[in-house]
Amino acid sequence: MTNRLEGFFATNTPFNHVEHAELKLCNILRPGYVPATRKCLGNDILDSVHESEKAKCKELLRGKTVSMCLDGWSNVHNCSSVVLPSGEVFLVDTVDTSGHSHTAEYLSEVAVNAIDKCKNDTGATVKSVVTDNVANVKK
Repeated sequence: MTNRLEGFFATNTPFNHVEHAELKLCNILRPGYVPATRKCLGNDILDSVHESEKAKCKELLRGKTVSMCLDGWSNVHNCSSVVLPSGEVFLVDTVDTSGHSHTAEYLSEVAVNAIDKCKNDTGATVKSVVTDNVANVKK
């Protein structure tokens, strides 16, 4: 069932749409079909797809040398992703930086943690880091 519902995640479709009355078409086409609930979609199925995608990313990144992109210093959500020479991009982590001053020291700590997480979780080696050039990051 998971593969048929991955479109909800891929298209950012709200989970409550899975229970929309117009999806009765599924029952017309396949009598007896019981669609997933939004609770099941947002918990069990999402967890299963997330684990599957993490495993795929780990397999693709293991042993690779990557460039890391760090962004989001100006708001509370910092994202770190890695880029392969082929141009493929993989999200490594997101960090809620609220409650912290965005000092050069703190941002350096976030960057080092992202590099370590990438190595530990995927087996990839970060050889370069790309970010913007605001004063606290340049420092």
